[in-house]
Amino acid sequence: MALLEGTADYNAERVTGETPEPARDAWARAHADLVWERFAADRVTIRDGFFETETNFDMTPEAHAARRYWWANYGQAPDGWPYELAYWVGHRIAEGYVANADDPDQALRDLIALDDPAAILAASPPMIRLYGIRNCDTCKKAMKALDAAGRDYTFVDIRADADIAALAPRWLREVEAAKLVNTRSTTWRQLDEAQRARAASDPASLLADHPTLVKRPVIEQGDNVFVGWTMEVQAALGV
Repeated sequence: MALLEGTADYNAERVTGETPEPARDAWARAHADLVWERFAADRVTIRDGFFETETNFDMTPEAHAARRYWWANYGQAPDGWPYELAYWVGHRIAEGYVANADDPDQALRDLIALDDPAAILAASPPMIRLYGIRNCDTCKKAMKALDAAGRDYTFVDIRADADIAALAPRWLREVEAAKLVNTRSTTWRQLDEAQRARAASDPASLLADHPTLVKRPVIEQGDNVFVGWTMEVQAALGV
């Protein structure tokens, strides 16, 4: 849905030279970190909560709640959130797909046909989100390397700006808890044995309660999640 409607907005802008829904665009650009973080989480919730019924399709209550942030919400968007924000997200994806293509004209035809949305998403430059702490030496190394490589990324402070309660379950679907929980950190040394046991039994809630236990940096690129700044992570990011 986001790509379908966003492509229409992208083409409208190309033809008219005017930005669709300028107020929504201005809000989204000012809150881009929040928008992309929420979209990445809600996209998974909606995808996993979509199911077929005997006569149609439906979504779980959680998926319906997530959908309200993105489309079919004119006059019903959550407080402080603009309506139909999926259009803006799709617009940005379409824009990136064309800009990244060897043949922009063919890329535009691909977007209009929309025969293979997954291929379009895969070929669009995925946004890199780096979760960490600015004074963390490893995070500094990662950001310096990304800057030197000319890679665009968004930094998210795990203490001040990240919703670890929402992020940790998604990260743990991609990486093992033993890799994500930093058992060499000062925070870990301050935990008692009962709290440490949660690293195995309930790592998501442990990380939500103690965000500085997250091994840094955590890097999201599209649907991929990387932890740390090892040679393996650098190679995967092409840095």
